Amino acid sequence: MLPTYTFAFSLPIWRLLYDTIPVEGTTSLIAIELRNKSKVEWAVVNLETDSILWQKPMTDTNWWTSLIGFYSGILLFHTYAGNEQPAPKSLLAIDAQTGVLLWKSEGYIFSATDGHLLKTTQTHSDLQVSISNKNLREGTISTASAIQLPETAAFWHFPTEHTEGSQYYSVITQFLQKIIGKTAQKAINYGEIDGRILFFQYLYHANATALSRSILVVNTKKTVLHHETLETDVTSTAFGESFYSEHHLVYLKNLQELVVIKLPKP
Repeated sequence: MLPTYTFAFSLPIWRLLYDTIPVEGTTSLIAIELRNKSKVEWAVVNLETDSILWQKPMTDTNWWTSLIGFYSGILLFHTYAGNEQPAPKSLLAIDAQTGVLLWKSEGYIFSATDGHLLKTTQTHSDLQVSISNKNLREGTISTASAIQLPETAAFWHFPTEHTEGSQYYSVITQFLQKIIGKTAQKAINYGEIDGRILFFQYLYHANATALSRSILVVNTKKTVLHHETLETDVTSTAFGESFYSEHHLVYLKNLQELVVIKLPKP
């Protein structure tokens, strides 16, 4: 079995975000929005150190505040007045490493960022919309005329779901049958990176009448690196959130547990 770490939270996991324009030290960070019907908090975990860097509610926010993006070490949030006010009323920036509020801009709405500049819009009392660029970390107005969206290779990847109607479904099920001696049921989530092959599948265990959800990691030599049952007596065959890099596989075991598997070098 591969090294596995579980992050358990008292609130349900609502959203997971990774840094889409990573800088040094942020590829291993995952931002998490936690909420139930009355409470909301945010947290950041470091996959390299297997630690929660911070977890807390934010000042000057309410239940309607939402995490909208993670760029170059900065978490961006929109605040809302409530369910009857669907337009954001302010934009916040939080340092992902520390959880410290960097700036707050009333009346501004996020549009895009290149990791340095932030394009925002603002609706005025006469309903005219203005566009302005800000410095992402400082929140100050920039004189730059346009942002340049970066072209970077994706660090994180998502498995591909193969249903029973997929042209690859029979090939994948036959492969799994040879490796684990069981026939996969329903859909299969499949991923591949640097000589490691990842499977999320549903199986019937011996003498069981209900499906179980499991994960399998093998290498190109068909050596089983990790095989684990994640859930038994499954009532829904919808897969939870999962993504992977060269170094980690991240998935939701349930609504309050985030699991990280450290992948070996090829």
